[in-house]
Amino acid sequence: SSSETVVWDFSSINKDEFSALWAPLDDVVMGGVSASQITQAEHGASLSGVTTSQNNGGFCSARTRNVDPAYDLSGFTGVALRVKCERGMRYKIILRDREGWDTVAWCHSFDTVAGKWADLKVPFAAFIPVVRGNRITADNPIDASSVFSVQVMLSKYEYSGELNPNFTEGPFQLDFGPIRAYK
Repeated sequence: SSSETVVWDFSSINKDEFSALWAPLDDVVMGGVSASQITQAEHGASLSGVTTSQNNGGFCSARTRNVDPAYDLSGFTGVALRVKCERGMRYKIILRDREGWDTVAWCHSFDTVAGKWADLKVPFAAFIPVVRGNRITADNPIDASSVFSVQVMLSKYEYSGELNPNFTEGPFQLDFGPIRAYK
């Protein structure tokens, strides 16, 4: 409908295009040993793997490569997606409004109910600015007119060292559908 638009779709791209767009990004970047994969699925995509806090790790995620040009979502209220996790844990959805790889991550945490699909709607105003896991103070809210990438993450940590209250180490799978912008 005109009140929504699909931003990141899965059904309209083939396996090679999917692999060129999405890639796992796990705690190995900081010495951890968690491991995940992102795969195309009938419902959209699945992020699955094993998290461990060994070597001070504890997160798995999948992130898109930056789009060029960035998506202009300024006419929308936020992003929406269907999610399901068999174990019912807390995940994050992350948007970036700057071109660089290691820029401010605009994060929103959400809880899943074990084994049940849920429709998630996150207003842009609900995203908080984070750099390398730490909350920061930003001069402005997220720039919805300039969205370069999306990331989904399971982490032992919430923000600024706080533990995720709805996290269990070990195997996990987050299923999700197309990521949409809604008015």
